[in-house]
Amino acid sequence: LFRSMISYNMGQQIFLYTLVMMVPRVIWKSKPYPRVNLPIIYGLSEYASQAGQAYPAIGEFYFEFGTLGVCLLMFLMGLFYKTFIKILKRNKCNRNMVLYGILYGFSLQFFIRGYTPNNFYILLFAIVPVYILYRPMKERN
Repeated sequence: LFRSMISYNMGQQIFLYTLVMMVPRVIWKSKPYPRVNLPIIYGLSEYASQAGQAYPAIGEFYFEFGTLGVCLLMFLMGLFYKTFIKILKRNKCNRNMVLYGILYGFSLQFFIRGYTPNNFYILLFAIVPVYILYRPMKERN
């Protein structure tokens, strides 16, 4: 039933809404809600769609691109984790150990509770302070 009413987002939520999410509703009063809310509105209620929902990354990827998108995006995510962890393990400084801990803990959040726009900003605000705190002393002065 829902599949006939709603087509795939084709990356709108993952890419476009990540930028849109930065603008507060106080400034942009008519800011659109993500299209992923439509099945929840139709299936439950408008209140349920605004109360927040949890769906895994695999569900978000399916809603965006279908089965092919799930396979491709999960593969790319695996490559990202593999590459990032290799880089962090290459040099075992304090900063890399902290970043590894953040990424390890964050991976559970990402896989069990999708919504890439929100997860992007959580990760951004968790990693940027680490780089600021651990930059070399000569750059601080």
